[in-house]
Amino acid sequence: MTRASLALCTGVAVVSLAWGSAAAARHADSPGLDGLVSFDIPSMPLDLALLQYARQSGVQVISASSLLGARVAPALMRTTTPRMALELLLRDAGLSFGVIGANTVTIVRAQPAPAPRQFASSAPAPRRTTAPAPEPDGPTAPSGVDELEEVVVTATRQVDTVNRVPLSITAETQKSLDQQGVSDLASLRNLIPALQVTPGVSSGVSYPAIRGIFAVGDGVAATTGLYLDDTPLQKRNPSTTGQAGGTPMPPLFDVERIEVLRGPQGTLFGASSEGGAIRYITPAASTRP
Repeated sequence: MTRASLALCTGVAVVSLAWGSAAAARHADSPGLDGLVSFDIPSMPLDLALLQYARQSGVQVISASSLLGARVAPALMRTTTPRMALELLLRDAGLSFGVIGANTVTIVRAQPAPAPRQFASSAPAPRRTTAPAPEPDGPTAPSGVDELEEVVVTATRQVDTVNRVPLSITAETQKSLDQQGVSDLASLRNLIPALQVTPGVSSGVSYPAIRGIFAVGDGVAATTGLYLDDTPLQKRNPSTTGQAGGTPMPPLFDVERIEVLRGPQGTLFGASSEGGAIRYITPAASTRP
């Protein structure tokens, strides 16, 4: 007597046919995987559908129980080959099968289809053309106009750009001074806010003042520091009649830049800088011509 059975062996579910002597003879005449068989399998859990498939086709099915899970097989009501019937039962479950004998198959996971191979074309590659750059919407700077120059200062005893120094400071390079026709400190006051320069009695000396802070009287100290690099040039007003007063003013020639610091600078530049400080920075020595 023939019956279908589902055996579990070390985690593998085996759907097989057990037959007696008469059934074995009939199984020997099985059409195999490619003969025609009339299937009548309604939609049901996949493991039960495989039992019905094995009973009706005479094909032994071997599968790991973890593959079947709770999947549901579609209904199969047609006459077709066992090979095609098994493909239809497994199609929606993402499974496939391999043949390991004349009437024995094993269930495996379906392999993804390989990507189609691309063959090099003999047609010539298209020529690439470069589109002209679009015209800017706004006005452009005329040719020959210099870009803004970044001025580096050392007013805080550290090298930094002028827009990052936390001081009220104005810095002019020698190139900027030449372009604006500035040759001495007296003409520089037209560029520096809050800078006032009063000529002294003697030639080459002046009384600079920043923010209106200046000293009046004999023997008083200057209120605006004047430095050639780190050398102070300011001095006290004379206390003796007949002596020349004022601070010597070097010409603005062959300097790297001039820095004007507005506001008290006593922390970094000491006395005589209540109103601010003026620094002449000379170029660093170079061995190149």
